[in-house]
Amino acid sequence: GMNDGMDANGANGKPGMHLNITNNGGPINIVNTVTLNLTDGGPGGNATSSCATAQGGRGSESGNFRMTAAGGIDLRGGSLIINPGRSGDGGDATVMTGPAGAAGCPGEMGRNSTATGGRGGDNLKRVFVRGNVEGLENVTIGGVRAGDGGQGDATACDGGDGIACCDGGPGGVGTATGGAGGN
Repeated sequence: GMNDGMDANGANGKPGMHLNITNNGGPINIVNTVTLNLTDGGPGGNATSSCATAQGGRGSESGNFRMTAAGGIDLRGGSLIINPGRSGDGGDATVMTGPAGAAGCPGEMGRNSTATGGRGGDNLKRVFVRGNVEGLENVTIGGVRAGDGGQGDATACDGGDGIACCDGGPGGVGTATGGAGGN
């Protein structure tokens, strides 16, 4: 079967891109309404295996924003709306049943299965203001959402058949844990 007995790991998500607005030679003046929609973080990759361990990838952080100007920033003539991106969800982990343990006297124990969903990406944001910034009350920051943890789904493998008058082997232990959500 697919990846029988081989562990699987999902890739981590890629971070959202950063938006930098800079004027090294003068001011930045916000006029009317300016809306900035920042980038999302990438989701963690899914991991699938059989009678083994699967670990979903971690979701990544959303993008950030920075504005700097040698001549100050003036927001009094408009409004600035900053919509942070959403951080990526953790990847799902799935371990499916595979071949049973070998027949014997007694039958071989079935292989264990462990599936752990990936952690959701954090989305910890802060506002840092320094220098000549006017009209800060005209800045609105939209909702901040961290990534959800990935799902874990594990099915252990059956024990092997007993031959003659012997007992069959015990089934493996299946353990599934969902990933933690991001902060």
